[in-house]
Amino acid sequence: MLVSLTSKSIMMFSLIFMVSPLTQADHPTLIGYAYHMGTQQLAYTEEHSFPDTLSHHVIYKEADGSVFARKTIDYSDSYIAPDIIQENQRNGELIKTEFMGDAFKVSYRRGFGENTKESDITLSPDLVIDAGFDHYIRSNWASLIEEKETVIQYLIPSRQKEIDLRIKPVNCKKNPKDTLICFNIAADSWLYRMLSSSLVLSYDKQSQKLKTFSGRSNISDKNGDYLDVTIRYHFHTTFKNRELSYVAN
Repeated sequence: MLVSLTSKSIMMFSLIFMVSPLTQADHPTLIGYAYHMGTQQLAYTEEHSFPDTLSHHVIYKEADGSVFARKTIDYSDSYIAPDIIQENQRNGELIKTEFMGDAFKVSYRRGFGENTKESDITLSPDLVIDAGFDHYIRSNWASLIEEKETVIQYLIPSRQKEIDLRIKPVNCKKNPKDTLICFNIAADSWLYRMLSSSLVLSYDKQSQKLKTFSGRSNISDKNGDYLDVTIRYHFHTTFKNRELSYVAN
């Protein structure tokens, strides 16, 4: 979802933001298990629910199962550039985007007791916001796997501006059965690339479902720092509107 251009201030995205809803008939719940990079130590989990095809809810939980953040994603106006509200109770960080006709109102608060910054971002056809990234990947699947590189605009709420991101298909490191395709995501600007790390996403070739995310998380700790994590995603079928209890891996 989601690279940090500095350790605290410039957040790109994490794939917790980029998991799009399936059809209403499926009523799936998706769980992402985020591990500290290079370890099997669980950092947190993401529980995704889809009340309908235009709604997407995410609950973030600590390794012990306690809730520390929530996100609501609304695709009513756009699947590529949805409205979002994310509140992190670890440190009071708030992220909000709202479609306002020909622009997006972007609100960002770094933490408890700090002022909320607001700005308007002009809507463009190439603008991707948050979970809209997953929709973009799947809507442009054929061209993305054939092109050497594709550049899109991605909103950075903490900086209240867009930056160009470069999407490049790459070989997956662990893919013995050749069932996955991976994409490397990095800032297009050489300066931003020097200040940030890239992300690697893996998708199932047949279902086009997101399988793993590796890189800088979008959810910060109590100090406002963003962790380097590997997130593994698992789909679980549940009854409609039934909240999934914490599942340890």
